[in-house]
Amino acid sequence: MLRSISDIGGCGLVIAGTDLLAKKFTHPQIKVYLEQFRQRIGTKKVVMQPVEGAGELAAYVLGPRFGSVTKSSAEAFQRKTGGNWRFAVALADACARLMENENIDKIDARVVETAAAWMAGQS
Repeated sequence: MLRSISDIGGCGLVIAGTDLLAKKFTHPQIKVYLEQFRQRIGTKKVVMQPVEGAGELAAYVLGPRFGSVTKSSAEAFQRKTGGNWRFAVALADACARLMENENIDKIDARVVETAAAWMAGQS
C-alpha cells in the first residue's frame, strides 16, 4: 500500500510518529516490507530532541510569530515547555489567542505564564 501511494502520487512519503510507531515497525512481518521499501527508495530517520536553549526557541518558534522577544520571555517560554517542540507550538498558539483577546501587542513573561496556566486548566 505504501509503495502504491508513492508510485501513484509520484511523490515522496513521510511516515511520522513516536517511538511506539517505531516499535511496531520492528515486528518481523512488517520488517520484511519495510526493508523492501527502504531498498527501493531509501529512508531517513530524524529524532526530534528537546530544544536546550531559550534562544533557539525564540528564533524558531517565538520570533517568526511575535517578532523580537525579550530574554525573560524566551526563558519563561523555555521553562514552561521544557524545550518540547509540540508544547512550544501549542503554547505559542495559546499566547497568540490570549494576546488577541486581551489586545496585548507584545509577548512578555506574564503572557507566557498566563497562557501556560490557561492550558493547564489553572485559570
